[in-house]
Amino acid sequence: MKGVILNKKLTSDEKNVGLEFFLKFLILPTRSGLYGFAAFFTLLIAAKFFWYLIGFKDWFTVTVDDVIISLLGFAIVFIVRIAQNFKTASW
Repeated sequence: MKGVILNKKLTSDEKNVGLEFFLKFLILPTRSGLYGFAAFFTLLIAAKFFWYLIGFKDWFTVTVDDVIISLLGFAIVFIVRIAQNFKTASW
């Protein structure tokens, strides 16, 4: 008995849906999160440097704790961006 084998190829619309999902829920939130990280880190460094210039601190140091606190900036902005994308998603 002979059968017919049909190959289902993805159309360009189906490929675009996957790419759009990847961009909306991974790439763009990650980029926004990095901006949030940079903003928090810059603010912390500027504040520490200001305290050093005024004379409240004897030395200017950047510690691992500053990086960990800056990760909060990444997480907050990442989550907000994901929430916005879910809100505006057209499924």
